[in-house]
Amino acid sequence: MTPATITTAVGILVGAWLVALVVLRGRRRWLRATYAACGLAFLVMGVGFVGIEEGFLDPAREDIVLGTMLLAYALTAILVVGLIHGETLPRGRAAGFLLLAPIPFLAYLAPSEGWTMQTAYEGNLLGGYLVLCLGLALAETVYARLTSRLYAAQSFWLSLGVVALIVGGPIYTYELQALALPITAGANFATPLALAAFALVTLQADPVPASTRLARSRWSGTGRSSPASSCPSASPSTIGSPTEPTAPASPPTW
Repeated sequence: MTPATITTAVGILVGAWLVALVVLRGRRRWLRATYAACGLAFLVMGVGFVGIEEGFLDPAREDIVLGTMLLAYALTAILVVGLIHGETLPRGRAAGFLLLAPIPFLAYLAPSEGWTMQTAYEGNLLGGYLVLCLGLALAETVYARLTSRLYAAQSFWLSLGVVALIVGGPIYTYELQALALPITAGANFATPLALAAFALVTLQADPVPASTRLARSRWSGTGRSSPASSCPSASPSTIGSPTEPTAPASPPTW
């Protein structure tokens, strides 16, 4: 195994643990489902890269890895927008789902246009779409930081995750091209760092609430509530039972 495949395999294990953690501990169904979909897309992309590099998978299945990469970056932008805007995304910001619309079209054009994993970040329609998804995610984090100080910590971690994906994806590929080194496309080595940053914000978005139950008390009718146990003279058999009226006293006879 090469250092690239070993690094990717370790990242797959870390990413699988983070996805399981968020699925088990996350309390918002929408954010939990979006994070799981995004994380699984990156994991499948990494498994495909390791399988092709090590000969476990047919190189002709590279189109599946390419389609998974498109899905992973689109879900990254949707996840970041969802973490910033919360549960209102499906209703108020449905435009974010338009990022998923070009994926079937781009996957269909990939074989005829000669788009491969090695040329994914070049100046073509496919590369422009990937950069657009990452740029949109980064712009959302910067916008959240500039508009509200309450999102300072969350926007920092989200920005860290998105920048890590940019450095580990397009920038790393451009550096390999500049150094005339073979391009190891198909996996983003910064995936564990990005998933960890996204998981931190996802779990902080809705922490486990503490129990705030108070002891029930019975109203005594005097303006204050008193527990039922504070009435030792009242027994279960007499509480609430009507009292019989007493007959008036007869006048004395002289």
